Amino acid sequence: PAAKFYTDMRKLFDEQHAAIDAVVVSTPDHTHAWPVVRALKLGLHVYCEKPLARTVGEVRAIRAAAAAARGATQRG
Repeated sequence: PAAKFYTDMRKLFDEQHAAIDAVVVSTPDHTHAWPVVRALKLGLHVYCEKPLARTVGEVRAIRAAAAAARGATQRG
């Protein structure tokens, strides 16, 4: 009951990223890329459900963020 409730992932990342260890992205398929990139840029570990992205551009953005990130990544 005391858990904080968010309806916008951007607010969650802005307010709570220091308290988060890892992120599991299991949103609808067309919205996987941007939370993955955001989490990687914040230095968080990321597990993402398939499909990873919709477009080649999204995959390139994820790859660039993962290369610069210090966290672990996995897709399942």
